[in-house]
Amino acid sequence: MLQITDNNGIFQLSGNLVAGSTSDLKNHINHLLDRKENVIISLDKIESIDINGVNVLKKLYKKAISNNVLFYVIGRENKKIAKYINSTMLQFIVRRDNL
Repeated sequence: MLQITDNNGIFQLSGNLVAGSTSDLKNHINHLLDRKENVIISLDKIESIDINGVNVLKKLYKKAISNNVLFYVIGRENKKIAKYINSTMLQFIVRRDNL
């Protein structure tokens, strides 16, 4: 299960970012990308991620660029997902910052 919590403008993801949970994230963030000038997502509390989660983050990043929205994904230091991030080229999107 994936939870999305607004933590003072940083959207904290908790749980698993895997097939079956990515549509909620995609819908929520797409809505924000149409209305905000910047969007920050934190992966600090993600327990696991799969290729579906990676692909959604990449698509959201591309949409943010096309909408001229500043889009940050933080939480690269999360050891539970770091290996997957580094092996899928997400390291170019996910920043080292954390909450």
